Amino acid sequence: MVALVHYPTWSLLFLRSSSPKQRHHSSRKLISRTLLFNIVNKPKPRAMTSDFDLDVGERLYLGMDFGTSGARYALINKEGTIFAEGKREYPQYLVTSLGSTLAIKLLSTNKIEDARFGVYSHRLGDKWLVGGASNTGGAVLRQIFTDEQLEKLSGQINHMEASPLDYYPLQAVGERFPVADPKMDPRLHPRPESDVEYLHGILESIARIEAKGYILLKDLGATQVEEVFTAGGGAKNEKWTKIRERVLGLPVSRALQTEAAYGAALLALSGAQ
Repeated sequence: MVALVHYPTWSLLFLRSSSPKQRHHSSRKLISRTLLFNIVNKPKPRAMTSDFDLDVGERLYLGMDFGTSGARYALINKEGTIFAEGKREYPQYLVTSLGSTLAIKLLSTNKIEDARFGVYSHRLGDKWLVGGASNTGGAVLRQIFTDEQLEKLSGQINHMEASPLDYYPLQAVGERFPVADPKMDPRLHPRPESDVEYLHGILESIARIEAKGYILLKDLGATQVEEVFTAGGGAKNEKWTKIRERVLGLPVSRALQTEAAYGAALLALSGAQ
């Protein structure tokens, strides 16, 4: 699929109708989601961490990530290039966010969008961030188990064995991805007598939904991937990670940095370089 990338119509209209002085300020090089500025006052110690000392006149990069729950931000200086670990693009990797819901993203050379399956793409540099978000996830687990129970029961699961239980864990009616079906019913029965077996079945069923999502993206033309990074609360569950490795058939590991602000800072750095 070939996509035409251009500035929004409103921005072009602004440039045509603005004064020469406004056009001068508006014609500066645009860097997506990035702002470069100078430190003009020494920050107060309580406002910064002990390992982030700034000097007056030092240049910083501000990365912003606006989401439905608010805005996150991060500041990095030029020394922050080490954060990227020498890599700025990861087309062979994909990311699963295991929070209250399950979301998957991969960096692809191809733009993929299909409303039938809840698949969408966002432009990121010269690539496309392709993915979808399912209504399954950790919120379903919280409806059934406490955090203490999840930790205790997970430790008793044999992750090498596949669970025979076939569930579709949802909080309520309706699914978005990998199938867009607003009338899909949750499926969490039959429930075995053993809570260990029940949790095993739910964790494995969520892993199967994740696998279906990745297979779908691949079938739709997304770039082939080799490894999965995980963010969100579910990344802490080692047994779940092992289950997902078996179901996905790919190496799965916890992302070293799981805060959205960290990724936003790298995005800022990539635009400034």
